[in-house]
Amino acid sequence: ALTHPRGLGAWLLQLGNTYQTAHAEAGNATKLFQAYNLPLANAPALDPVALQNTLNELIQLAEVAATFGTSLWAQEARLALNLQLLAVRRALKHPGLQRERAKAAAQLEQMWLARGPRAQLDDSLNAFLAQELPE
Repeated sequence: ALTHPRGLGAWLLQLGNTYQTAHAEAGNATKLFQAYNLPLANAPALDPVALQNTLNELIQLAEVAATFGTSLWAQEARLALNLQLLAVRRALKHPGLQRERAKAAAQLEQMWLARGPRAQLDDSLNAFLAQELPE
């Protein structure tokens, strides 16, 4: 297990730049953010080949993240990755994302409470869970 965040910066930078692989640049909010947070009918159209490349990149990042151990920063890094995976899979209209979203919501709640008070957590979780998923 990785006990020191050496290499974490490069990993986080690659994760943060996956919107570029998806060709999803969009000013203040990436199209991948919009791909999860907008209703399916209003979500931006993204290149499916670029999205599949992004999914493959995220899967490789997940393999590395599995070596990070159990520290809080490692858990937060995996949460960020899982949220990006969920957005890409929703944009690709993968069915059966309910379990993946429930797992991400549980991680989100755990990380939120590890860093601070519950204030606004319920609103954030409700908004996250309210998004329609592909059938």
